[in-house]
Amino acid sequence: NKLYSKKGEEKKQAEILRELDTQGSGSIKYSEFVKLMSRFQFGNAETHLDSAFDEYDKDMDGQISIDDFYYEYSY
Repeated sequence: NKLYSKKGEEKKQAEILRELDTQGSGSIKYSEFVKLMSRFQFGNAETHLDSAFDEYDKDMDGQISIDDFYYEYSY
């Protein structure tokens, strides 16, 4: 069932966002994003991190909101 699958994916995405949102603000701030990405051995490639963050931050407000996160994973 496609509707069930979408709701299941949204639940997983919300869980991931809550885990990444260390300040409990409901969005991922740039500093939280950098900390997460450094775990994946991106090293000092801040330019790559800036681009990756901007890709998720659809409204360019300096935070990755739940709406930004859902938008990125809805396609």
